[in-house]
Amino acid sequence: MKISIAVIVFLSSLLPSNLLAQSSTNTCEEAAYFILVLEKYHYEPQHLNDQLSERIYKNFIQLLDPVGFYFTQKDIDTLSSFKFEIDDQIKNNTCDFLTLASELYYKQLLLVDSAIVSILSDPFDLTVDEEFKKPVASDSNYASNTIELVKRWETWLKYLMVDDVAEQIYLQQMTRERIDSVLSHESELRIELKDGIIKRHKRRIKTLEVYDNFIFSHFMDAIATSFDPHTKYFSTREKEEFEEMLSVEVYKFGFDLGENKDGEIAITYVFPGGPAWKSNNINKGDVLIQIRLAGQKLINVSKHDLDEIDYKINSSPADEIKLTLRKATGQISSITLTKEKIEVEENSIKSFILEGDQRIGYISLPGFYTDWKSDAMLGCANDVAKEIIKMQKEDIDGLILDVRNNGGGSLKEAVDLAGIFISEGPFTIVSSRVRKPTLVKDMNRGTIYDGPLVLMINGSSASASEFLAIALQDYNRAIIVGSPSFGKATGQIIIPVDTSIDLLNVNSRPAESDNGYTKVTSLKFYRIDGSTYQKTGIIPDIPIRDLFFSSTFREAKYPYVLPSDSIVKKVYFTPLPELPLAELKQKSKDRLLSDERFIQITAVSDSMTNSLFWTTKIPLNVYAYCKEEENIYDLWTRLENLIERKTELFAITNHEYDLEIIQMNTHRKKLNDNLKEEIKNDIYIEEAYSILNDFINLNEH
Repeated sequence: MKISIAVIVFLSSLLPSNLLAQSSTNTCEEAAYFILVLEKYHYEPQHLNDQLSERIYKNFIQLLDPVGFYFTQKDIDTLSSFKFEIDDQIKNNTCDFLTLASELYYKQLLLVDSAIVSILSDPFDLTVDEEFKKPVASDSNYASNTIELVKRWETWLKYLMVDDVAEQIYLQQMTRERIDSVLSHESELRIELKDGIIKRHKRRIKTLEVYDNFIFSHFMDAIATSFDPHTKYFSTREKEEFEEMLSVEVYKFGFDLGENKDGEIAITYVFPGGPAWKSNNINKGDVLIQIRLAGQKLINVSKHDLDEIDYKINSSPADEIKLTLRKATGQISSITLTKEKIEVEENSIKSFILEGDQRIGYISLPGFYTDWKSDAMLGCANDVAKEIIKMQKEDIDGLILDVRNNGGGSLKEAVDLAGIFISEGPFTIVSSRVRKPTLVKDMNRGTIYDGPLVLMINGSSASASEFLAIALQDYNRAIIVGSPSFGKATGQIIIPVDTSIDLLNVNSRPAESDNGYTKVTSLKFYRIDGSTYQKTGIIPDIPIRDLFFSSTFREAKYPYVLPSDSIVKKVYFTPLPELPLAELKQKSKDRLLSDERFIQITAVSDSMTNSLFWTTKIPLNVYAYCKEEENIYDLWTRLENLIERKTELFAITNHEYDLEIIQMNTHRKKLNDNLKEEIKNDIYIEEAYSILNDFINLNEH
């Protein structure tokens, strides 16, 4: 394939030399102040010196170009000369490094943009036996020169084309003759896919205003994650989005936006029961043309980036919006929506009764959400308590609380939730910079539920989920079932970037800030015996192999994590009598070893781990690629068939209180039915039920 490197380099050189000249000084001033805030409030502060400078450099380059698709080794050599000077430049408000990095990166963006068009001007031969080596983040993973960089993009684009063609072959169930036709250089599908790839990458070249924000945001993130992986810099928008993630209800117009294959901003999701859904005139795939928020100017969407439009809509205080949409038929439609409170289904708890040899309550808690805008700040603990009370009226014999894949959230909610099951006493030791190690205790004596309890965890159970697990485990209050948890024993608070904050009296809802916000790690948690679960995670009482979680994503794998240590503090507490864990563990082990379904699922899971999705080399011959995808499809089909075998141990019902509400709402009924099917197919819930059943039987004898 002939690629005009000279033309590409010429086009990429058309860059204003003063791209960040006016903003770099301000950026360094803001960075210097941000570091002062982190030095004051972070649990284990880093100081502005050569060591921090090197960390910032590595993080910044990693954020801009994680797998070496933009910078060449020459660029890296130039930038690395500043590796130990960033601290001095921030102190002196010079920021030559940031200006140079920005200009080099933007030049490479333009070069790559030109290269993509040039590479795709000639068709790929998708029948040649070649392999694509997956890019891996590495300090040395950079092209030696521009020619090698363009070749790297040529391979990557060919991979994207092969993947797109293979997807269409699968979706359209093409015959061999049809595939051969598609592979012809001038086929309509090939041209369409090529145009889609170009448009996808064109979106990366933003307006200078957005580009400046992009560089600034990455630089501040590079500083924050140099302290630890959970410290972040938030703009006002990012803070609102983070709080929304930890809320069960939000005020929205009821739709999500994304990009379609042509790079247009389109509706990607309509929230059932929300304003857009109720309008009966907005559908997934509708292209957004114009928006007008109440009291504001008309906005032509095509002239703005997806993030900008999304932010304008979701951060605006306006309660009304007029949308102009292009429907799938090509018809132009206008609709006016008014904001309403929408339930965030991903955060909502779900509860059912499992009817078998025992009558077991089941509660799924996907997040430790809270109401950030309410003074009462009632959240998931209050909701769990309500569900338990409903189920107790129907005489449940035991309870399963499922916090698998629960990444945490509000610490207050975790404390309140532990208090539902533990009458009184300390839950954990908290260490901070502003006071001596203290105990977090249940402030409300008494419990709501005293019966048999299983807590389900896995490798994605983190933070507040782990806090709950250690409290219940240390008091012998619950049987912890599953795989080792994530290993995050640190706590963060959100505060304005302001050095005058008093951490002892910080408001739970930070005030507005012109300097942005930081989610800063200010606490470490220890078990009440002084040991830690930082980096190691919570070890379950009864282990069940996690078939669908990669050990790659664990706290210990991240750079600059806080160390795993211990603390000395006298703590007095009274645990409940020891649980018969050895006997329960053996019963579970014997059951799973003889469960043909679990054995087969384990085998398929292992096969998938070694398949195309996880290997480092991928074929670029479309026939070989399709063969690999067919293998993956067969494995998924086998896995789905195994998973879809419904349990015979129990039936699933709703408690009476919910039945009337569910029957009155079509969407709720459909969602409820789907959840019941998922529970009946979940081998982990089935085993948790059996473990709790064993425990109840042992107690009775």
